Amino acid sequence: SEQARKLAADEKGRTEITTELEALMKDINGSVDPHEALECVVIVKDEWQPETGHLTPTQKIKRKFLEDAYKSKYDGWYAAKKKVIWEEGW
Repeated sequence: SEQARKLAADEKGRTEITTELEALMKDINGSVDPHEALECVVIVKDEWQPETGHLTPTQKIKRKFLEDAYKSKYDGWYAAKKKVIWEEGW
């Protein structure tokens, strides 16, 4: 959302978002089996819209598109060992 983009524009806002996402991940990971647990959350700079190819017209995620778009970055994200990762360019 535009409000989230404004909040993320400065370090204080990013820290607030990061803290909230880490808490949400902890809650989620506590309620799923270990093999389903989230390793990390990545905040990407791309807007996921049907017009950009990330979503269908009914707002469903296009998994194959996302895998192709981001697979070259997976190793770096996992190597970072962070719970919340901000993609370069934010």
